[in-house]
Amino acid sequence: MGKTELALQAARAALERRWAPGGVLFVDLHGYDESRRMEPSQALDSMLRSLGIPGEYIPPDEQGRARLYATVLAAFAKKNRRLLVVVDNASSADQAGPLLPTDGVTPVVVTSRHRLAQLDARLLDVKELALEASVELLRRALKVGLGEGDTRVHDHPEDARIIARLCGNLPLALAIIAARLVEVPSRPLDGMAGELARTDALLDEMRSETRAVRTAFNLSYRLLSADEARLFRLLVLNPGYEISTEATAALAGSPIAALRATLDALHRAHLIECADPDSRWRMHDLVRLYAEELSDLHAVEDDARAALDRLLSHYLVTAEEACAHVHLRADAPGTIHFASREQALTWFDAEYVNLTSAVITADAAGHHAAVWLPVALTRYLNERGYFDDWVVVTRIAAAAASDQHDRQGEAAALDSLATALIRKRRFGEALEITQRALRAARKARDKRIKAQIYENLGFVMLHKGRIEEATRAHRRAASLYRKLGDVNAQAMALGNVGLAMQKVGRINEALAMHQKASALRTPGQRIGADVTALNNTGLAFMQAERFPEAIRRFRQAVELARRYGDDEGEAQALHNLGLALVRSQRCGEAIDVSRQAVEGYRRQVRLNSDTFGLSLAATLIVFAYARYAERIELREALEAARESMALLDAMAGDPLQHAAATSIEAKIRSILSPSRG
Repeated sequence: MGKTELALQAARAALERRWAPGGVLFVDLHGYDESRRMEPSQALDSMLRSLGIPGEYIPPDEQGRARLYATVLAAFAKKNRRLLVVVDNASSADQAGPLLPTDGVTPVVVTSRHRLAQLDARLLDVKELALEASVELLRRALKVGLGEGDTRVHDHPEDARIIARLCGNLPLALAIIAARLVEVPSRPLDGMAGELARTDALLDEMRSETRAVRTAFNLSYRLLSADEARLFRLLVLNPGYEISTEATAALAGSPIAALRATLDALHRAHLIECADPDSRWRMHDLVRLYAEELSDLHAVEDDARAALDRLLSHYLVTAEEACAHVHLRADAPGTIHFASREQALTWFDAEYVNLTSAVITADAAGHHAAVWLPVALTRYLNERGYFDDWVVVTRIAAAAASDQHDRQGEAAALDSLATALIRKRRFGEALEITQRALRAARKARDKRIKAQIYENLGFVMLHKGRIEEATRAHRRAASLYRKLGDVNAQAMALGNVGLAMQKVGRINEALAMHQKASALRTPGQRIGADVTALNNTGLAFMQAERFPEAIRRFRQAVELARRYGDDEGEAQALHNLGLALVRSQRCGEAIDVSRQAVEGYRRQVRLNSDTFGLSLAATLIVFAYARYAERIELREALEAARESMALLDAMAGDPLQHAAATSIEAKIRSILSPSRG
């Protein structure tokens, strides 16, 4: 009927007329596609991220997400940045209900094939086009495709009306038939009408609401070449909403150059849509359902299993290559698919739905990508803060590896799952998973995975306050890396030993360990490693009250992070530098540095939960204290202290930092008190 197009055009009009000054928030629930249907909790997560909410601040439950969503929408409206929410393809009131604004101010448009009377909304019933409007749509489509010289509709209006009636006056069916008429400019309208009538007769048992579009689909499909029909049937094997040209080539087992003409033919026939010029393709959900039926019928003929294997292997190999780029330094040399780390991240962003959906598809097919694709996604999921999905896909991977008797894969998947749980600060579960991972790694006899697991075990023990066990775990990791000849990984593990020593006040030993790690490390090998090492060494010097040496390390870390484009490392280094300057009684310098750190953390809306919330809160405390010490712009300092407490409250609090923020707030309040002038 064109419901989505109508909603999108209404949204554009709302923007042009400034009815939605904050913009449009759009989500497609895929309510009529069982394999792609989005549950309300998933949709709320996606919408909150679109609104700039960091992943670690998004509650795990639907009710909590709905409350936060309502609060954010109300805040936008209060600041004269009211949004328009568009919820597309809702199959039920239960699916759409949690996404409806509750502030009485934010407008929402919901599209559905059902009336959804339970929503108590104003209903706009989008019916089929009037007959003459259908004829006009046909005329315009031919004009766009062939210019004013095509006069078939003008010369044969009755044949045009017959075509419109047989298409049920539905825009989708009319567009498909118009595409066929554009393909063959010499074809008379009465010939097309006759073909439609014969096809329609074959479908007389079909329900009326789908019969017209199926008539158009059948006719268009029968006119495809053998290669075009095969690709049309194979495209539905892709697990996500869209597919790239490169992935399509893997699916079809054809070179990209040979495939482009086939994709163009399907696009001209309106059987696929161009999501991004020449690079990404998708199907209308009704076309997809039709193609799925054909795909099932021709699965043996098309060798669909081999095609799916090729597609899953393509996603796995490319994800592994992209993962290496995300992990390596910003100026690492290019590879087959990617010239830079930024390109790798862009690819991950575009393919994210395909990749996570491919894990489920691979698991059902018994393909090894079910095990190794989540492992390849680990660094990206961490980078973007997709912690819930990270836990889900690695649990699938661990179970799949067990089913496939892949001990190495099981150890790697469990190690990744443990890392995700650490990021979510679920240390009890992380400990149990890490112990399982160690058992699997011992069976696999894989020293590298075992070393990585010992690193995770060290972090879990550190967070649980079991410092000696943390130290032992990191030493074991360092020993394994040394045997493997990976001196950079060994240096990182020794640095973690130094951190554990700092926790128990063994500062001289910690400094010696950081210096040993620094001597081993080859600079510039991994994103963040050099910056982290400088930050950790600076913290040890600061703990020893050797502030000039600490300040020098932090300044080096800031410079290096900026050179590598390591935004998280830069913000951490700026925070540490600000704290060292305050401890050195250089509060004037600390104010500017801390302000930069706060701005850096605010820009990073997807940092992992170990660092983002606590570090931003801590930086705000440093900023507030420096302002208080300098006795300038105290109201700004008070606001920073209050924001720090609010952040800590949202994260269930950090007692020491909360006490610091409360103390600073009390001091600033006393200065600002009217009784003191």
